[in-house]
Amino acid sequence: MVNDMKVSIVMPTYNGEKYIQETLEAIVKQTYTNWELIVCDDGSTDGTLEIIGRMAEIHPNIKIHKFTHVGNPAILRNKGIRLAEGEYIALCDQDDLWDRQKLELQIKVVKKHNAKFVAGRNAIIDSTGKILAQSSDNKIFQFIEKRGLINEKQPFIPPFYLLLGNFIMNSTMLVKKNLYEELGYLSEAVEHRGIEDYEFILRVIAAGYKIYYLSNQLIGYWRTHSTNLSNEIGSVQKLKTILRDIMNITNASSIREDFDLLLFKQRIAYIKMQIARAQLRENPSISNKLKKQLQTQRFRFYKLLGKVTGKSIY
Repeated sequence: MVNDMKVSIVMPTYNGEKYIQETLEAIVKQTYTNWELIVCDDGSTDGTLEIIGRMAEIHPNIKIHKFTHVGNPAILRNKGIRLAEGEYIALCDQDDLWDRQKLELQIKVVKKHNAKFVAGRNAIIDSTGKILAQSSDNKIFQFIEKRGLINEKQPFIPPFYLLLGNFIMNSTMLVKKNLYEELGYLSEAVEHRGIEDYEFILRVIAAGYKIYYLSNQLIGYWRTHSTNLSNEIGSVQKLKTILRDIMNITNASSIREDFDLLLFKQRIAYIKMQIARAQLRENPSISNKLKKQLQTQRFRFYKLLGKVTGKSIY
């Protein structure tokens, strides 16, 4: 295909020598070749910069920017987005992998539909690269697929269903740069650390933009290990932040088009049950009170499921 649209790949790094070589190789093997890689290093102290430097000598479209350690990937991603020369921004973490056709497939969608945001199926892999699960295993995705809501005529995710859960991995996101400039960059707030991609997705759909989705192609691989920031998502504070962010956009006209009150109530009841469980886990000293709270939330959640058996997701 014609490589006339430049893509800026933004990658925050910090002490990533264990996986960075494999990640870089997946990028330089892309069948779509009009790209630049902007590496924003967060003060690495291991061999990360040496590995990237060797690759940059061979591939001059790899650019390294060094920063003082801040410990917040969103800040590094935003720095990279601002430095980007490309019309579109692709995010890639230092330990994730891409299919060779990832960018090519997404640019085709961009050109066909004038899309500003394209994502796609991903898989969770372990430290060895073994696939543990796929986004197609996600219950929200399965529900959408069963209803035929993503299809050839409508190859985007109905906005409301992203309130019910997020199955988009940030390393599969291809976003037009001016969308960040219009809606604001990734949240750098501490409360969004590890979930800033979902918070941005919620702002995108609330503003009425469609998120196109390659539902039949596996384009990204998210590596799970003990140091992932996403391991914090099950905390009380993160769950409360997600609940607040969802509630903040429920009245957006783009959301109301497909709004299903019973499904939404399931989602809210489910998050509240997760919060109660997390509180019980984090505060065992007040377990009796929390156990009662958990029992109450569990009762409300399963009562809703019983009412809408045909629509149950969780």
